Amino acid sequence: MSRWLRLGGRLDRLTLRRFIESYVVVTAGTLAVGWMVEIVAGAVEQPMGNMASLWSQVKRTSLALPVLYFLSAPLGALLAAQWTLATAVLRNEVGAVYGAGVSARRIAAPLLFAVSLLTVASTRLRDPIFTAIEQMDEQLDNQQGPAEDRGWISDIWLRDHHGLAVHIDRFRPATQGSPATILGLDTDRFDREQWRHIHALRATYVAGRWQLEGGTQVDRTREGTIEQPVAELFEHDFLPEDVRLAHRADRSPLSLTSAQVADLHARSPFDTRWLTLIEVHRASPWSGVVLVMIGACLILSAGPGRLAQGVAGGLITALGYICLDLLVRLLGLGGRLGPIWTGWLPLLTFGSLAIMGFITLDGQREWKWRVRWS
Repeated sequence: MSRWLRLGGRLDRLTLRRFIESYVVVTAGTLAVGWMVEIVAGAVEQPMGNMASLWSQVKRTSLALPVLYFLSAPLGALLAAQWTLATAVLRNEVGAVYGAGVSARRIAAPLLFAVSLLTVASTRLRDPIFTAIEQMDEQLDNQQGPAEDRGWISDIWLRDHHGLAVHIDRFRPATQGSPATILGLDTDRFDREQWRHIHALRATYVAGRWQLEGGTQVDRTREGTIEQPVAELFEHDFLPEDVRLAHRADRSPLSLTSAQVADLHARSPFDTRWLTLIEVHRASPWSGVVLVMIGACLILSAGPGRLAQGVAGGLITALGYICLDLLVRLLGLGGRLGPIWTGWLPLLTFGSLAIMGFITLDGQREWKWRVRWS
C-alpha cells in the first residue's frame, strides 16, 4: 500500500460514502428539529384557530428551512466527518492504514474534498435560493390576514439611489388592479443653501413615478421658509422593490443576498453594516472546512480508547466558533468592530489552529494502535 494511496481508490470511495450518508442524516435531523421548534414557537406566539392558519404557518416555517440549512451546514459537516472517522477507528480501518505507513492527513483528505465541494456549491446556490424564498414570502404576505391588511408593511427607513433618506409609515406592493401604495411619506434633502422636506399623505407608483396625494414641500433657506403643494416626487429615486428590500434588511439582514447587500452598500457607502455583511458572506461559508479539519485532527489524535474525548472536543470547538462568530457579528453590525475583522476573525483564529493541528498530526501521535485481525 502506497503512503499516499491512489486518488479515488477504495478508501476514498468508502470514506466519501460514509460522509455523505452521515451528512444527509445529520442535516435532515437538524432541519426536522428546527422545523418543529419553529412550528411550536409560532403556535405559542399566535394560536392557530383553524386548519387554514395552521397550513399557512407550516408554509411560512418551511420557507425558513433553507436559511436554517445554510446556518447549520458547518456544524453538520463537522458531525458527519467525526462520525465517519470514528466509524473507521472503531472498525480498525484507520489502524490498518496507519500500519501500512499512510499519513493521517491522507486519511482525512476525502473529507476535506467533500466539504470544500459542499462549500463551493452552497456559495453558488445561496443567492438564487434566497431570492426564490423572498418571492414566495411576499406571496404569503399577500394571502394572510384580513383583505384590507394583506401585504402591508410598516415603519420603513431607506435611502434612494442618490443616498437621500426616506421614511414610510405603511407600504403595500402592487397587486392586480392596484399600484404600489405608500401611506405616510417623509423625505429630506440637505445642502449648504437649502433644507427641503416633503410630506405626503399617500403616494402611488404610476408610470415609473411616485404620484403624491396631499403632498407638501417645505423649503427653508437663509431668506425664509416657502411652503407649497407638490404632486410628484422628482428628486428621490427609489422603486417599490427598494422599499421591500429596506424592510427585509431591517428585519433579517443575514437573509440578504450578496447582490442586495452590494446594492445597499452603494446607496449608503458609510454604513458599516453593509461592509460587514459583505465580508461575512465571503468568509462564513468556509467555516465548515475549518471545523472539519479540527474535528478530523481530534478524532485521529484520540485513537480507539478516547473517541468520546475527540467527539466532545469537536463539539466544544464548534460551540466556541459559533460563540466567537456571533460575538464579532454583533460588534460588527453595531459598528464597534471593523468589517474585515468581523468577517474573518473567527475563520483566521480557528483556521490557524486547524492548520497547526494538521501539520503536527503525524508527529504527535501519543496512542498505540492495536490492530486486531479477525
